[in-house]
Amino acid sequence: MNVGYEIDGKHGQFERPALVIKRLGKYNALVVPLTPTLKNDDYFVAYELQGKKKAANVAQVRVVDVRRFQRKLGMMPETAFDEIKKRLISLIE
Repeated sequence: MNVGYEIDGKHGQFERPALVIKRLGKYNALVVPLTPTLKNDDYFVAYELQGKKKAANVAQVRVVDVRRFQRKLGMMPETAFDEIKKRLISLIE
């Protein structure tokens, strides 16, 4: 479970869909949490997946152990993935 304003998951396992940005070695990955909440600010990047509008919260990027991964939900369109990466880079510059 997270604290404060950290994005949290749901249910008993605190599941949260996430976009894998990059594998970091054998056991870790850099991920951006995904949310159905659409906000109009620099930290949320809107995209559509399987006909549903969603957003990636680039302000909550983190490194996680790959053992957290439970299942693959789908593939994001390349244009949306590129926009998320671009927004993530601009966040840390």
